Amino acid sequence: HILFNLINNVYLKVIGVNDLFSLMDGEYKIRLPLLVYTLVTTAYLYRIGRRFFNTFVARVALIILVSTIPFYNFALQVRGYGLSSMLLCVTLYHVWSFDEKPRPVDAALVILSTALCLYTIPVNLYAVSGLALFYLLSGAGTMMWRSSEEDGGDPADGDRTRLSWQTLISGNKRLVIVFLIGLGAALSALLYLPVIDQMLGNPYVERHGPFHTPILLDALPRVTYYFISGRYLVALASILGFIVYAVSRRDKEPATVSKAACCLMMFSVPFVLGFLRGDPLLLRLFVNLAPVFALLAAIGIYLLQTRVPAPGRGTLLITVAMILYCNATFAYGMSKIDERIRSDIENGRKSQDIFYNYYQAHFYPSRLADEIARFDESGRRPWEEIIVYLCDPAMPHYLRRLGIGVSAQWDLGPALAMRDEIYVVTSPSTNFEKMIADKYPDVECRRLNERFQYHQFFVLTRMEGG
Repeated sequence: HILFNLINNVYLKVIGVNDLFSLMDGEYKIRLPLLVYTLVTTAYLYRIGRRFFNTFVARVALIILVSTIPFYNFALQVRGYGLSSMLLCVTLYHVWSFDEKPRPVDAALVILSTALCLYTIPVNLYAVSGLALFYLLSGAGTMMWRSSEEDGGDPADGDRTRLSWQTLISGNKRLVIVFLIGLGAALSALLYLPVIDQMLGNPYVERHGPFHTPILLDALPRVTYYFISGRYLVALASILGFIVYAVSRRDKEPATVSKAACCLMMFSVPFVLGFLRGDPLLLRLFVNLAPVFALLAAIGIYLLQTRVPAPGRGTLLITVAMILYCNATFAYGMSKIDERIRSDIENGRKSQDIFYNYYQAHFYPSRLADEIARFDESGRRPWEEIIVYLCDPAMPHYLRRLGIGVSAQWDLGPALAMRDEIYVVTSPSTNFEKMIADKYPDVECRRLNERFQYHQFFVLTRMEGG
């Protein structure tokens, strides 16, 4: 996440934040850039819908995006996925603008946004490749079709030369777009040169070998299901729209369907490339596709709406219904997430994907650290240090921020052998109380924190005669 971290580094220096502890006192500061990325993403998506389709598509796409739970989950996370979504929307907008009317400013922005998108996270190359592949195939098809038209007549040699030149220059904007995307990719490759060894040696880019079937059989259906986010009527309406269009006259809405095909390729190619390359099964790598998914779904609903009789204010009524329905399903989905995480905590499990994340609910490391600091009001704490046992990586920092000594250990045996009483902060995924009862039967385990939450604070006391 090089570009993302670079921007954060500069931003924090500008606002005068130089250490982690001071940032913990105002964590909203590091989330403000993420909010900007999210707002720009929604603005660009609406702009794409309104310029290249109509206001109805723009509104529906926006409603779908902001109620897509994976997009919401990552919108303010301090990771590069929000920036990736934004730059992907920017790239798509200027590619379509150039396709509509070639202008130098759009050409420059295609190159720049592509380079920055790839420099944010290398895996963004997959979605960009889907975009480039669409224009490569459609551009090659245009060339073949125009060439066959020219060969059908019998023009003079000079006319044939003139027509061929016109075909190459004015009839192949799409191949020029591929070239512009390629220039952006080349620029990003130059930016990566100083760290290419570290990037290629990163364990997250290790492959499982070609044809890694879980990408297609697990990641693709799960990401799609999570993107639907319980809005089954929306998904059904969108699919029906494309079906109705396919069985009706195909000479209508050719530009709309062409752009839908472009979105479909941008959405599907990343999974195909991940399958071919043998990528690890990390669903978060596909979060940047949420705006493309929202736009594709909105196009399907538009195609259905244009072929189903509706009253004069039909589009307004559909928009209002979409707002109500998507907000209701969003609220229901968030409540199910809360229930799932509570169940995980109670049963010693840990969920982490793009829909269910252990840190989405009942996750209060700062509050627990404050509670531990207040444990002895006189300031004489009954411990030398607190053992952090298989916690979330953030927890030790919250404790150290309050001057609490921390020792991270994977085995409690040595500590219990040295002292009759130790204090431990741990997570439910360790199934801590059962583990202590099974492994150390002579040790009493007592939970000290009152609030139900992900992290737990225990005191372990060796019983007399143990």
